[in-house]
Amino acid sequence: MGPLWSARCELSANAGDVATLQRIARRWQRSALARADAEGTKRACRWLALGLAWAGDVQRAVEQLAPGLDATGALPVPLVDWRCQALLHQLALRAGDAALAARARQLAQTTINAIARGLDDAVDRRCFEQMALGELETASS
Repeated sequence: MGPLWSARCELSANAGDVATLQRIARRWQRSALARADAEGTKRACRWLALGLAWAGDVQRAVEQLAPGLDATGALPVPLVDWRCQALLHQLALRAGDAALAARARQLAQTTINAIARGLDDAVDRRCFEQMALGELETASS
């Protein structure tokens, strides 16, 4: 079910339909929380946070990431975690919370490094690091 929720969120985001994005992400979040689906919760929280930020509500966007990040302890999903952490970094910067931004950036960097260490192929590792670190740096700009 996760890929379908994700596709719906992505379609709404690409269409610029923030209201639909938020509605779908909230439904996904409720569904994932009810099933104790840590990965789904994280992905839904990220999409909801993006929708809130695009609507100009950065503070609520920051607050929406907390359930997704809290779920990291229950079930680490590094490929989702680093993106949530990078988004939290970006949003905290926009909200003027330098301390939270620094913590989120450090978490993202640590997660990115752990993923990269797990890639056996040097080309794959280098490509992932360039992509992820580039996205994290873009968030800092």
